[in-house]
Amino acid sequence: MLHKLTLFFSFIFFTFSVAYSQSYSFINYSIKEGLAQSQATDIVQDSKGYLWISTLGGLSKFDGQNFINYSKDDGLVDNHLHTLFHSKGLVYAGATGGISLLKNNRASSYRLPKDQSESKVRAIAKDDEEMIWLGTDNSGLWLLNDDSLVMIEGLPFNNVRSILPEEEFLWLATSNGLFKYKPKEDKWSLPIQDLNEQSIYDLLKARDGSIWIATYQGIYHFKNDELKNFTTENGLISNRIKNIHEDGYGNIWLSSKQGTSKISEKGIINFSNLNGLKNHDIKAVSSDDENNIWLASNGNGIFRSGGENILNFNLDNGWCSEKALSITKDQNEDLWISSFENGVCHFKNGEIINYNTNSGLSNNTVWCSLADDEGNIWLGTSNGLNRINGANIIHYSSSSAAGSDRITALFQSKDGRVWCGHKYGVRIYDKEKEISHDQENGFDGKRIRNIIEDRNGVIWLAADNGLFKYENGLFVNVDKGSSVEGNAVLNISIDEKDRKWLGTKNGVYLLDGKTFERVYLDNVFSAQYINFSEVFDGHFIAGTNNGLYLINIEGRESNAKEAIRHFGSDEGLKSLECNLNSSYIDDSEQLWFGTGKGIVKADLSKMIHEQELHAPKVYLSGLRILMNEEITRSDKKIKAFGIHKFLPSESHITFDFTGIYFSDPNSVSYEYRLKGLQEEFVPLSNASFVSFPFLPHGEYEFEVYAISEMGQRSIKPATYAFEIQAPYYKTVWFNASMVLLGMLLGSALLYWRRTVQIRKIENQRLVYQSRILSLEQQSLNSSMNRHFIFNALNSIQYYINRQDKFSANKYLSNFAKLIRKNLDSSQENLSFLSDELERIRLYLSLEHMRFQDKFEFEIDIDQNVDPNNVKIPSMLLQPFLENSIWHGILPKEEKGILKVRIERSLSGSIKIIIDDNGIGVDQSLANKNGKDKIHESKGVSLTNDRIILYQKLTHENFKIKGPFELKNDKKEVLGTRVEIYLPESQAFEEIISETNKLGTLAFNN
Repeated sequence: MLHKLTLFFSFIFFTFSVAYSQSYSFINYSIKEGLAQSQATDIVQDSKGYLWISTLGGLSKFDGQNFINYSKDDGLVDNHLHTLFHSKGLVYAGATGGISLLKNNRASSYRLPKDQSESKVRAIAKDDEEMIWLGTDNSGLWLLNDDSLVMIEGLPFNNVRSILPEEEFLWLATSNGLFKYKPKEDKWSLPIQDLNEQSIYDLLKARDGSIWIATYQGIYHFKNDELKNFTTENGLISNRIKNIHEDGYGNIWLSSKQGTSKISEKGIINFSNLNGLKNHDIKAVSSDDENNIWLASNGNGIFRSGGENILNFNLDNGWCSEKALSITKDQNEDLWISSFENGVCHFKNGEIINYNTNSGLSNNTVWCSLADDEGNIWLGTSNGLNRINGANIIHYSSSSAAGSDRITALFQSKDGRVWCGHKYGVRIYDKEKEISHDQENGFDGKRIRNIIEDRNGVIWLAADNGLFKYENGLFVNVDKGSSVEGNAVLNISIDEKDRKWLGTKNGVYLLDGKTFERVYLDNVFSAQYINFSEVFDGHFIAGTNNGLYLINIEGRESNAKEAIRHFGSDEGLKSLECNLNSSYIDDSEQLWFGTGKGIVKADLSKMIHEQELHAPKVYLSGLRILMNEEITRSDKKIKAFGIHKFLPSESHITFDFTGIYFSDPNSVSYEYRLKGLQEEFVPLSNASFVSFPFLPHGEYEFEVYAISEMGQRSIKPATYAFEIQAPYYKTVWFNASMVLLGMLLGSALLYWRRTVQIRKIENQRLVYQSRILSLEQQSLNSSMNRHFIFNALNSIQYYINRQDKFSANKYLSNFAKLIRKNLDSSQENLSFLSDELERIRLYLSLEHMRFQDKFEFEIDIDQNVDPNNVKIPSMLLQPFLENSIWHGILPKEEKGILKVRIERSLSGSIKIIIDDNGIGVDQSLANKNGKDKIHESKGVSLTNDRIILYQKLTHENFKIKGPFELKNDKKEVLGTRVEIYLPESQAFEEIISETNKLGTLAFNN
C-alpha cells in the first residue's frame, strides 16, 4: 500500500514540475477593499453564507462585495485573532487573552485569567455534548463552561494547536505530539508512537473517516490504523504544513509559508508566487458552499481561487512573449504562438524555439498564422508573408501585393488553397501560383481580418468595410442595406445550422439565410468589441474587451437566462482585453487565446459540461426611514421587529439587501415586490436597495430574491412585514370629532350668514343714505350756485360798467370753468385731488376778484403727495373754504389770508389743513343774526355726514377735526383751522365707486 502511494506521488511530482510554467488566477481582497488588516489568520463561512476572516487587526465579515469590521470597540477580547470556528449561528473568534462569540453581529467575550492574558487561543472545537474546547499556545486546554473558562489541569503539554473531537475523546495536536484525551475520565494517552515528540500543527477528519495530520515533517495520513507520511519528495510544496482543509470535492488542501498544495485523485498541484499566487505565506485554506477556495495570507489579505479551468501564461513562466496575436498547432501537436514584438515561438518537446528577424523572418510582428495540410507554417507579418517549411523560412518578396503589406488573415480552404488577407484584398496561393483579388479586379474588400469556409464551399471574408463572400468565382458584399452595413466585421464563425456569427466593432450579428439579427452579450460597452469568435459544441464563444462570453445556442433560442455566460477576472482571467483573432481550439478541447497580459488556455469541456449552478443567498441588511440610516449592521434587529408599525410620517421606507454569491458577486441581480402595493415582481435590477415613498396606510410584506448570472434564484426570499398606521384624520376618534366639529361649524355658519345678511341690509341702508346725502349735496350746490351765479353776474356787470374788459373777460372765463367743474364733480363720489384743487382755485380766484383787497389765498402741496394719483370725495373742501371767507375773513376789517395745505400724515393718510386769520369761531357765532345759519350748517353738516358714512362703509380712518380756533400764548384769537384726514387705499376707492353704482341702481329701480 505504501509503495503504490509513493509511486503515485512521485509521478505527480514529475508531471507537476513539467507543468509548473502555467499561471493560475487568484482574486485578492485586502485593506484597500475593506479588510480589517492584511495579516489574515483564518476563514470560516457561517450558516447564512457570510465569510468571516480573522486578522491581527480585527474581525471582518464579507458578503462578496463589502466588508464589515469588528474590533475591541465592538466587544472583542482583542484585535489579535488567531482562529475561527462556526456552529449553529455562532462565530467563535480565538484571540490573544480569550475568546469572543458573535451572534447576530453582537459580540460577547470571555477572557483568560490575568496571569494567562498573553496566551493565544489557537484552536476551538465543539464535542458531541455541545461543549466548547479551546486550545492555547501557552496554557494548554480550556473548557467554556457556564459562561466561564475552565482550565484543564494535569496535562503534559501547554501548546494545543488543533482539537479534533471524536465520540468519547479529543484528538489534540500539540508541540509535544499527538494526544488522545478523554474528558469524562480525565485521562490522556499517546496513541500513535511514530508521532511522539513531533510538533503537530493541525488535524482534519476527512469524509472517508481518515485523519490527516500536519507536522513539520510533512503530512501524515492515518487510515485503518495505518500511518503514511508524504513530504516534498512526493511533490508537496513544503514539509512544514500548518493547516489542512477538505473542500467540497474531497480534495485536501495544505498551507505553508511556501504556498499551498492541493491533493486530488489526479495528483498534486502546488500554488505559490511562481504560478500566480501573490503571497505564498498561507495561514489557512477554506472553501465556501459554492466550492470556491479561499486562502488566508500573512500580509496580503485573502485570496479567492479563480479555478483551474482557465490558466494564464506570461514571461514569468518562461514564455517568449506576453502579446500573443495568433496561436496554432502543427501536425505534431506542437504549439506555435505568434507575437507582437518577438516573432513566433515554437513549443517542441518541452523546449521553446524562437523565430524572429534574426532567424530570417521579414518582421517580428506576426499578426496571423496557419498550419497547412502539408506541414507548412504560414506567418502573416507587418512586412509580408512568410512560410516555414522545416528548417527553411520562405519570404514572399515585396514585389507581390501580399509581400508589400501587413498580412492580417490566413486560411486554407478545403481544396488546399491558402488564402491571404491584407489591406487591399486577398491573394490565393495554389501550389506556387498566386491569384490576386483587389479593387482593380472587382473585389472591394479592405483590410481582410478573417476568412472561413462554410459547408457548401462558400468562402466568407470579414473586412473593415463589411462582410463579403466568394461564390462561383465572384465576390459579393453581403451586408449592403442591412444593419451590419457600415460596421467593421472582425471575425466570422459558422454553427451547425450553417448560420454565420459575425463579430464586429459594434457587437455580434447572426446571419441566418439573408436575415441579420443583433445578438446582445451584455450591457457593458467594452463587451461590444468582438476580438475573436469560435463555435464549439453548440456554443458561440466571443472574446471581447470585457473578457470571454459563451452563448448556448440552443438555450438562446429558448430564451433561457443561463444561455449567456461571462468569464472575467473572477473566473481566472488576468486581463479582460482579448487580442484580435488570437483564438485557437485544439483537439483536446482547450481554447487558446491572447490577452493584454499574456496567453490563456481555457478548458472548454469543463467550462461547458462541468459548470456548477449555485443559487445565491439574499438577506435584508438595512432599513431606512426617510433615507436616514436607522439600521445598517444588524439584520437581527429587522427580524426581531415582527410586524413593525410605522407612523404615518414614516411612510418613506428604504430596504437595503445583500445577495451573497462569491463565484461572481458583481453579476447578482434582484427582483422584489411589496405585497399590499404590488403583486407582481419588479424586473431584475442590480441595485441593492429600493425605496417606497409615501406609502398609504395599511399592512405590507416586502420580498426580495437574488438571481445569479445563470438565472439561479435564491431558494427563499428575504422578507419583512410591516404596517403603516393610519393618519389621525382617518381614525375613529378623529371622525367622531369631525362630526362634532361639523355641527359646531354648521351653527357658526348659520350665525355668520345671519350676521352677513344683517350687515348687508345695514350696508344697503348706508348706501341709500349716502346717495340721499349725495343728492342733498347736489341740491345744496344747486342752491349755492343760484346765489353764486347771481353774485358772479353782478360782478361781471360791474367790470363791464367800469369798461374793465380784461377783468370782465377773466372773471367770465373762470366762472365758466368753475360751473363746468361743479357739474362734472356732482356726478361722481370721487375725483382726483388735482381736479379738486383746480376747482377750488377757480372758486377762490373768483371770490378774490369779487372782494378785492379783502383776502389773499395760498394752496400748498407737499412733494410726497401726487395729486394726479390721489382720489378724494368730490366737492369736499368748498363748504369749508366758503365758511372761512364768509364767516371768518369778510367780517374782519383787516385783509385776510386763507391757506390750504395738503400733506401726508405720519400714519400715511392724506391730511388737508384749511387755515384763515379771520375773527374766529366764537366771534362768528356771536355776530350771526340767523340769515346764513341754514346755509352754513347744511354745507358743513352734510360733509361731516358723508365722512361718517364713508368710514362705516370702508372701515377706513376718515376724520374731520374742527373748525377750531387758533390762539397765541396770550389766548388771543389768530384765526380758524379745519383738519381733514382721508385714507389713501385702493380698497377705499373701489368701495366708494361701488357705492355710487349701487346707489344709482337702487334709485333707478
